[in-house]
Amino acid sequence: MPLVVMLHGCRQMQRCWQWFDLGATEGGREAQALAVLIDALAARRDVRADQVYLAGLSAGASMAAVVALRYPEKIAAVGLHSGVVIGAGHTASDGLRAMQHGTSADPAMLLDAAGVTPGGPTMPAIVLHGMDDGAVHPVNARLLARQFLAYNGMSDRVEERMNGAAVRHASGADQAAAATADAAQVDGGNDHPPSAMLPAGDYLEASFGTWNRGLVELCEVAGLDHAWSGGDGDYPYHASIGPDASALMWEFFKQHRR
Repeated sequence: MPLVVMLHGCRQMQRCWQWFDLGATEGGREAQALAVLIDALAARRDVRADQVYLAGLSAGASMAAVVALRYPEKIAAVGLHSGVVIGAGHTASDGLRAMQHGTSADPAMLLDAAGVTPGGPTMPAIVLHGMDDGAVHPVNARLLARQFLAYNGMSDRVEERMNGAAVRHASGADQAAAATADAAQVDGGNDHPPSAMLPAGDYLEASFGTWNRGLVELCEVAGLDHAWSGGDGDYPYHASIGPDASALMWEFFKQHRR
């Protein structure tokens, strides 16, 4: 059977993943430990080693990105919700700065700082983020998408595609018109569409890859704060508005095998 490994956010349970500290201690050790755990789980008879997927929320999403890109031979695809661009720093203060502002650095160039070498096995990724996220600046979604495009050797057309992306309803029905809102300028010279231009729960979606299978997908959800889209609003860090992030990730995962 397929295996999905889910990494929690900072205040959901246990302590925060040290995704920003990618040396031999803390974050680097955590990433290695997760890789060992994934190997142990994948070795079970009832788990399909070619269908091991990784997902995370917030700090868990950033750590999932690190593990997926450092150990791509172990992961068939990764899902990132409300994550932070990786490689923008190596201290807690660096991590906080990236959370709040993103980075003005070329996200592709930050892969080396994160200990990632492009050109290995492809790594499919689906990235989701709330446009009203007050904890992790929404610009990080596009930065993460650009990092995975760079890793997979694909051209960076994120701004072009997202500024003309189709608007989708959380129910799955598409609007005929494309989003034409001008992007809002934010810290670091990065853009993202203002949430006020869309009804809460609607989202912009773009897929990068072949006509029938996306290798990188990006979804930006209007009116969504720092929470799992389409979840149970009675629980912390879950929101009832927006598309069902769990379903979107699973549909994406099913398209990919290692």
